[in-house]
Amino acid sequence: MMNGADIYDRIQQIIPNNIILPSCVYVASHIKQKDIVKHKEKVGKLIFGKDPKNNSEKIDWVIDLMENSKTDFDFKDNVLG
Repeated sequence: MMNGADIYDRIQQIIPNNIILPSCVYVASHIKQKDIVKHKEKVGKLIFGKDPKNNSEKIDWVIDLMENSKTDFDFKDNVLG
């Protein structure tokens, strides 16, 4: 995962024949001091969706993985829209 408003397009240019799941990770943290990051509240949340250019691709296995790992996530069909 990488941050950036245009990251989906940038990644697709680098690996054009692959499935890319647009996503966003919310974390509450701050730098307490050099080399120490303090996390606030609970663990972050992952939001992701289908690849808009490969919308018919089956990604149920990713959702199953998130559920089985007890990761806090939301899945949206159209996460970019």
